[in-house]
Amino acid sequence: MPKIDHLIHQDPTLDKLYETLEAEAASETVRSYIGASTLGHSCERNTWYTHRAASGQEAFKARTLLLFNDGHRSEAAMADYLRKIPGIDLWTHDDDGYQFGFSKFNRHVAGHIDGVIKGLVQAPTTPHIWEHKSSGKIGELRKAILDVGEKAALQKWSTVYYAQAQLYMHGLQMTRHYLTCSSPGVREVVSCRTEYNERDAIALLAKAERVIRCEEAPPRLSEDPSYYLCKFCNHAKVCHEITPPRVNCYTCAHATARLDGPDRWWCEHHNKPAKDPCASHRFNPHMMQPAQWEGVDEPGAAVKYSFKGKTFWNSTLGKPDHYNSTDLFDLLKDGNAAEQFLSDPGVAEIRKTFLHEKPKPATLTSPTNFVKPMWRK
Repeated sequence: MPKIDHLIHQDPTLDKLYETLEAEAASETVRSYIGASTLGHSCERNTWYTHRAASGQEAFKARTLLLFNDGHRSEAAMADYLRKIPGIDLWTHDDDGYQFGFSKFNRHVAGHIDGVIKGLVQAPTTPHIWEHKSSGKIGELRKAILDVGEKAALQKWSTVYYAQAQLYMHGLQMTRHYLTCSSPGVREVVSCRTEYNERDAIALLAKAERVIRCEEAPPRLSEDPSYYLCKFCNHAKVCHEITPPRVNCYTCAHATARLDGPDRWWCEHHNKPAKDPCASHRFNPHMMQPAQWEGVDEPGAAVKYSFKGKTFWNSTLGKPDHYNSTDLFDLLKDGNAAEQFLSDPGVAEIRKTFLHEKPKPATLTSPTNFVKPMWRK
């Protein structure tokens, strides 16, 4: 009997599409701040990695990226549908075309909302933050509404979206949140309203400040990489395998997050704002686990690691077992293949020819657009 794989139609055009989508995602700009939904994640280590831009969208496969794109299209379609209702006002962008947003802690925490809606039939005079989600779990939201009521349904359905809602209401000084959730293609829609809870919002902001100030990686949610929340985490490889994070200023051991002043990130090595990665980049050792940090050779600015009986250095000294950060990322980005590279004597010669490239500058997505409260008129 032939293998089942041989019975599945292969389309090289679609294969090329998936490859293109993944390449585009890998080239997207670095976002070195904590988004509102990130704070609802049950793993604080995940939030810490996100804040430091440890992983990018390249960690997502094409199928997931297609789901993201479907969500964007569904949001636009739902906005058009809502605007058809007499008496509804829905603002999704300000006069300059930007989304409404807020920021906290010197812009280390930021969020941009889908819109503000006013004129709901059930609350005609109260403006609500509007968020739309496209989800295959729309039935679970409907069940949550039946089980605990509309106002408590969002928290029961998704702690991530609930945290996002509370932070949006807190940041924009509003008291109501209106979520519409559709099945893919907006063929079915469910909604729920959520009230502002100051205690929950303050707790989330306290968590954010704790993560921002933390120089070391918080504990893992689970030590088992097959645990379902770890398995599908965007940072799974950096967290559980010997896979270096992205090469940018925020994954560098010299970077410090500042909670005040004009510069969010500061390079302690060069004593200047941290903006673009340079030759002095050395990975934060807490992002190199499970490799063990063995120490630092200060004169050569070399950081020594050991992994399963083998040693290597993060440096620019050019010795056979010394690797700059870009080389380490290229050599170890497949994680579990690390042992092969670290034990292969030919790797040093190969990387001299092919891998000595300067780190690519990290373009920062700056969350600086603030609310113009036109819905308060």
